[in-house]
Amino acid sequence: MKDKSGLAVLSIVSAALLSGCVAYGEAYIPAPPPAQVEVIGVAPYPQAIWVPGYWSWQRRHREYHWVGGYWKGNRHSHH
Repeated sequence: MKDKSGLAVLSIVSAALLSGCVAYGEAYIPAPPPAQVEVIGVAPYPQAIWVPGYWSWQRRHREYHWVGGYWKGNRHSHH
């Protein structure tokens, strides 16, 4: 009897541990490449701030795409 109860406990514990191994959707996303060098240039207006570019993971293509930086801000500040 002792062997059967030990086997039952081992089976239950194994099933519980292995049930967490089910992967849904993307299981692995690689690290992005290094950031690209961007030429920032002169701000188009005084209140503009630079938003740097970044790598965006594209699930459909399973690869990164560079999203270039851009100037952002309110052209008409009421100061």
